[in-house]
Amino acid sequence: MSSLRWLAALAVGGFLFASPFLRYSGAGHAGESHMNHEARHGGQLGMIGDHHIEAVLRDRTLEAFVSDAKRVPIEPRSGSIKVDGREQSLRWVGYRLLAHSVVVEGDVEIRVVLDDGTRLATTFDFSDGDT
Repeated sequence: MSSLRWLAALAVGGFLFASPFLRYSGAGHAGESHMNHEARHGGQLGMIGDHHIEAVLRDRTLEAFVSDAKRVPIEPRSGSIKVDGREQSLRWVGYRLLAHSVVVEGDVEIRVVLDDGTRLATTFDFSDGDT
């Protein structure tokens, strides 16, 4: 085999070896969406699969913000909360789900159904009065 063909084969082999790792280099790689776990509305953030729910409790009003893996807001089909064994519906207002007159001194389970039928549920701890 000539040295030129050998160098070409070596270059192609090196590229094929390295190509699976290229997805982890630079901005905008696939894992970036799962690295952003900052609460954007001053609440607590939970991740369920490839979706996020942020829960904020202010003045007895619970807000739930739903987003996809890249943190793009999603309008769900429906939502509810469960506090002390009692379930209350959430209603869509503007860009979030809301429940008024919520008295919480512990855990709140938030359940959401997306338009494609995906069901999300996670629990937030508000026992310390955290938002």
